[in-house]
Amino acid sequence: SNGNISKEEEINKLIERKIVLQEAKKLKINVTDKELNKKLKEVSEHFFTENFRDILKSNLISHEDWKKEIKEQMIYEKIILQETEQTKVTESEIKKYYYDNLKSFKYEEMVHAFQILVKTQTEIMQIKENLQNGENFEKLAKLKSISPESERGGDLGYFTREEMPSEIVDVVFNLAVGKTSDVIKTSFGYHIFKVVDKKKKGIKSLKESTDGIKEKIKLEKGNKYFKEWIKDLRKKADVKINK
Repeated sequence: SNGNISKEEEINKLIERKIVLQEAKKLKINVTDKELNKKLKEVSEHFFTENFRDILKSNLISHEDWKKEIKEQMIYEKIILQETEQTKVTESEIKKYYYDNLKSFKYEEMVHAFQILVKTQTEIMQIKENLQNGENFEKLAKLKSISPESERGGDLGYFTREEMPSEIVDVVFNLAVGKTSDVIKTSFGYHIFKVVDKKKKGIKSLKESTDGIKEKIKLEKGNKYFKEWIKDLRKKADVKINK
């Protein structure tokens, strides 16, 4: 348990969970074996190896208890989702949020670029030649680049001048869309960049921002709704705490 959470808060959370699960039972919200097995597979693959049952055992948790716990958690999430999904966001709420928070929709000049990064000059000159011979930039990035984004074909996404070293910025921000840079040497190694898009400094339009705003408002409303819903459930529930 978290050291910052008081005993009372902890008990409250347990009570809330029990009440929510009772409500789920009433509303016949359940998790199928198929859904549960898919989740169990995901969890154990993500966290553990084949000796997963041994890990559980060493923590004095039976596999069945663990399965039950995961199933409860899934039911809990299902009913919360079902309840909070009812919160609607109107066009006017989105508009109001946008104009009230216009400052946060400003963005700096940006470039969307791909890169290939290698350790030696010999390698980069070979790559430069391959590119001049019409080889695909992304394919070469996947094969040769040592940078983390190489698995995405070297895609760095959009970035501002502040987010890159100055020697890279000077080249990339002056490159025309669709063009490939000359070789740039930095402390990381040897780079070649390709610019695929540029955005001038500006403000995101309402249309561009709508999805993000909608999610934000939905989350806030959902949390508020959830608190009220729990409050009502607690009123109706008969809770006896055995100290």
